[in-house]
Amino acid sequence: MREREREKFRFFKILIKIDKYFFFSSLKILYRYFRSYFLRNLTFTGWGMTTATNPPWTYNNNNEIIKFEEINNKLIQYIKEEKFILTQFGMKEKGKNKKGEIENYLLTLNELKWRHLIVYFSFLLAKKFTHKEMNIVECGVCDGLAIFYAINAYTKMNYDLKVYLYDSWQKMKRKHLNDQELHHLGDYNYLNVNITKNNLRDYSENLIFNVGYIPEVLALSNYPKYLSWLHIDLNSSYPTMEVLKFFYEKLNSKGIILFDDYGHKSYEPTKYVIDNFFNNLNGQLIAFPTGQAMFIKV
Repeated sequence: MREREREKFRFFKILIKIDKYFFFSSLKILYRYFRSYFLRNLTFTGWGMTTATNPPWTYNNNNEIIKFEEINNKLIQYIKEEKFILTQFGMKEKGKNKKGEIENYLLTLNELKWRHLIVYFSFLLAKKFTHKEMNIVECGVCDGLAIFYAINAYTKMNYDLKVYLYDSWQKMKRKHLNDQELHHLGDYNYLNVNITKNNLRDYSENLIFNVGYIPEVLALSNYPKYLSWLHIDLNSSYPTMEVLKFFYEKLNSKGIILFDDYGHKSYEPTKYVIDNFFNNLNGQLIAFPTGQAMFIKV
């Protein structure tokens, strides 16, 4: 029986690797063509969800949605001009992309649109509940894609925004992964903190970069004593738990924690530690079909 379970798990890891590399591969262009031909009535598909209902950004006169579209279009323009490099999509440094390749990256970005809408609205919700200096934290920054939407959702009020960014910008290590997460070993070896800094250069006065592996970097870092919004995208359960233990007590009442990896099949250990952490705490955990989840502290 144990041997059968081990074989099942090995097969599961192979499927995860195929899915991971297929998501960003050139084969996806062919897949998109067949999908658009046979599923013409779909209004959105991407990041684990498919729907035939109208997304919020269509036929809309809601001011917050209009602002989201402006942010999304701004990012699209930056990518076209190679002012924002998405190494996680396979983009290389400036000047090394063909036009067709960039268009393919933009198609991938469009498939992440629901994800980024949730990032945007979770930040807006945290902002509405903030009545003093607004500190936000992201753990797992990568190229700065998600935090771009949060920063641009901020509008100048009577207090400043401080953004604390945590990432090793290096490959994932064995000691931070449990046995079910070893298919992520070595992931993100392509990251470069200087590319992220350049992507977010317009907001440099608001940013505090904390470079290092979690949890080791947490106590040694420049961290906020209180915060309104926390985004966790670490792709592994142990660092996720350590971030929760470190920042939860610092989170304001009605503060927001957004998780990127809650519902994805390759991150089930992360869902397990999140559920256990919040079991006896006051607040509401909300899961989304994108695989994200949001916790509101009360």
